[in-house]
Amino acid sequence: MNDPQAQGVDVDGVGWLVEQRAGAGPRFTTTYRRTYVEVSLDARYAHDMGPLVDLAAAVKKAVPRVCDPGARPVAPPGQRSPVERFSAAWMSRSTSSW
Repeated sequence: MNDPQAQGVDVDGVGWLVEQRAGAGPRFTTTYRRTYVEVSLDARYAHDMGPLVDLAAAVKKAVPRVCDPGARPVAPPGQRSPVERFSAAWMSRSTSSW
């Protein structure tokens, strides 16, 4: 989920991307899982994520998580991680114009 405009929710340890569909209910797609699970609900569930609670345990059991969204990349010893390299490059660029 690299889209800053995307709406996401976490329901009992399962991350879901939320898509509001015009004239229909929401569509939910799992995030950070080996296989996407997509759930489309009708308009009765426009403001209700209750069905996702019922699905969470089954999704966690059947579909392995592929990464921890809060994890920070780790670099080999003596090297900087991609995040550290980006931060250093950004800081040198932004301070050179002051």
